[in-house]
Amino acid sequence: MQEAGKKGIKLKPEAAHLLAEYLGADLGGIAQNLDKIKLSVEPEQTVSAQDLEPIIGIHKEFNVFEMQKLWASVTSIKYSKLSITSILTRSPIRW
Repeated sequence: MQEAGKKGIKLKPEAAHLLAEYLGADLGGIAQNLDKIKLSVEPEQTVSAQDLEPIIGIHKEFNVFEMQKLWASVTSIKYSKLSITSILTRSPIRW
């Protein structure tokens, strides 16, 4: 996010990604939210994704990182169940 750098805001990669996912190509929204961020953080602070949640109103349960964690946990549970079933029934896993 070059605009953040121009405004003197340091963003961690996950924060920049979260902003991009949340705001998309809305240039007005990006400018407005970068101004909010600049007013809300210390001048030399590097902003994390967790810092953004209360500033611009991104709710944790709806952000892309939480969705990825949820998907990974659901996928691992499915694979675990498949593996256990395969071991108990002594049959190979069929994809």
